[in-house]
Amino acid sequence: MGAVSPQDWGTVGVTVIDPQERTTEFMDLGNLFANGVTIMGQLRFNTNFFDKPGQHHVGGFYKQADLLDLTFTTIPPTNLDPSTPPGTPQFQTLPSSYTIIYGFDQYVTTYGPPGRLGHSPGWGVFGRAGISDGATGNPAVSAWHVSLGIGGESPLRTRRDKGDRFGIGYGYTGTSTEWGPIPRALFNPRDAQVFESYYSWQATPAVAVSPDFQWVRGSLGGLTGGDDAFVCGIRMNVRL
Repeated sequence: MGAVSPQDWGTVGVTVIDPQERTTEFMDLGNLFANGVTIMGQLRFNTNFFDKPGQHHVGGFYKQADLLDLTFTTIPPTNLDPSTPPGTPQFQTLPSSYTIIYGFDQYVTTYGPPGRLGHSPGWGVFGRAGISDGATGNPAVSAWHVSLGIGGESPLRTRRDKGDRFGIGYGYTGTSTEWGPIPRALFNPRDAQVFESYYSWQATPAVAVSPDFQWVRGSLGGLTGGDDAFVCGIRMNVRL
């Protein structure tokens, strides 16, 4: 369940989610939120710094549910869940998790007045930052994250009115500081990084072709042998 309220200065929104997977149930309202709740909210503020449109937003989420403790501390035999099959290892849980986020988008250059939908053509910079569970990342896995990039309509004069778009971005995610010896030995958790760039070429009014390049340094180095990934792709969208 959620609600969004547009205001002259921006928007405010809140969403409440049942963390239990319930796709096989039908209108079983009596069990809603029996195993916890997730609450997400965000405030977005419109800005006009340097006579250019932009926005800033702050928000976060709080999850109240039994979540795996990343130390992988086993539960004493006397406290094991009797409904679990014998011999199944059980680990301690934590009762909640939270994340706080901040982000912004700011135009650097605009090519003209806003269009019919209120969008100004141009390009600008964007950034995001977040912190989870007091920067420990337990049980959220990621302790903190930052990203920065540029994007928007093509800066090439010959392509500005054709609908071309581009984007370049980099992100860094700090892994949890509380991984236990078992997951460290199995997964070799580490900080993750990603770089991506793309250009969307509007070949015709109905066809867009987008080459894309990504460099990914995954958070679980033990599953990749410590190697990084280089991904090149191309996508075509056809508007019928």
